Amino acid sequence: MKKIYDILEKVNVIEIFSDYDLDRKIKQNIVEHRDEAVKNGDENIAKKCQIEVDVLSFVTRGNEISYTFAGTDANGNPFEYPSLKSFQEEDFDYLAERLDNSTNLYLKARYSHVLWHSVKKHNKYALIASQAYTEIAKILYEKIDETDSRSIGIHVINAIENAVLISSPFKKSIEYLEARRFFMEVVNNFSIPEKAYLNTSLIHFMLEQNRIFKQSDFSGLESELYKIAQTEDNFRRIDILQLGKKVDTKLGNNNL
Repeated sequence: MKKIYDILEKVNVIEIFSDYDLDRKIKQNIVEHRDEAVKNGDENIAKKCQIEVDVLSFVTRGNEISYTFAGTDANGNPFEYPSLKSFQEEDFDYLAERLDNSTNLYLKARYSHVLWHSVKKHNKYALIASQAYTEIAKILYEKIDETDSRSIGIHVINAIENAVLISSPFKKSIEYLEARRFFMEVVNNFSIPEKAYLNTSLIHFMLEQNRIFKQSDFSGLESELYKIAQTEDNFRRIDILQLGKKVDTKLGNNNL
């Protein structure tokens, strides 16, 4: 497995989130290694490869672990892939060991997030995942100005929302406080009009998370939304103004 581990540990956060084909190539490489192990009768290596592919294939959004696709088999039975239900206890033990030995942020976020939702669920996995997602969001956020693509920004949103949600049960933890601090830094930065989708997406998230965000967290956002609405086309302007009204209502005002 050394070859596979070497490939995984070299995963670059910016590259993996900006080049969709890179993710496919990495998983294909692992699948080929797995198939070779099967051919050689090495069930242990084949199993480890499959676990790695499955973990990389989960959709991780909103502190949820979900499948990439679902359907029915030839007999009409429903199936999902990947599925935590297919994992055995020893598979989670393997992931815990991998987490301990990995220094790669992308892998640490993936492994710990899956473990947090597993039978091995433990507070430490939530905090490790939150910290990794926050660091990933910071790295990606610094690169937003360098690209016109929304893909990086969307991953910033996903990562920082994951970081806040996962650690929210532990509100006194350093991991939660830092995730929340960085979240508020991003949501209050309206300096890049072309990236306003970051602000509006995160404000929608804030409105949905009443237990996490206080009324005071929304202060000033309504006026910024009004400003950026003036620079948008009619369709987008209406959406932003409606969002501004919701923020205004949250603040107990009636300015928009």
